[in-house]
Amino acid sequence: MDKINYKAIIFDMGEVLVRTVDRTPRTELAKRFNMTFYELESMVYFSNSALLAMVGEITEEDHFKSVLKGLNNQKLSISEFKNLFWGGDDLNKELVSFISTLKNKYKLGLLSNAMDTTRQRLSDKYNLIEYFDVSLFSYEVKIAKPNPEIYKIILQQLSVKPCETIFIDDIMENIIAADNLGITTIQFKNTQQTIEIIQKLLELK
Repeated sequence: MDKINYKAIIFDMGEVLVRTVDRTPRTELAKRFNMTFYELESMVYFSNSALLAMVGEITEEDHFKSVLKGLNNQKLSISEFKNLFWGGDDLNKELVSFISTLKNKYKLGLLSNAMDTTRQRLSDKYNLIEYFDVSLFSYEVKIAKPNPEIYKIILQQLSVKPCETIFIDDIMENIIAADNLGITTIQFKNTQQTIEIIQKLLELK
């Protein structure tokens, strides 16, 4: 088999670069509303208003207004709710450290389904954007993964072909969509597994 000359690596954000490392804050928040961790998470990330916010049809602010209305919330402000909901999230420092070793050797991309405050929040809280040559969020182009068009946009912005690209995501639906375009894919299960597969593909060890 001929060696593939990879030129770009594209990373998902949620549960890959930024992960829920402590479930306690979100679990405790869910209990306030007699919900489970997963029920609250689904409401924030997969409700109708969430999907609209992901493609820039409404703002993140409007989405969270809808969430709090649906929860019949009387006490928490949107800011307080978000701080509690994301209180257990943190940067995947091990993976980001590895990514920093790839910079200037490969084109690096960040591709995420996200709402309109995400870019600023990632920049302010984690200084994450600077690691990537191209960062693309679904709300900016009004297209979300797994729609193949969003992959085509970031490939164009990175000036690479699908066959020259590795894509990492935790969600199988997004992996399948990228794979169908001819992109080499890695489903993120844990950090060490992901790093080892990237190293093998790039023949770094």
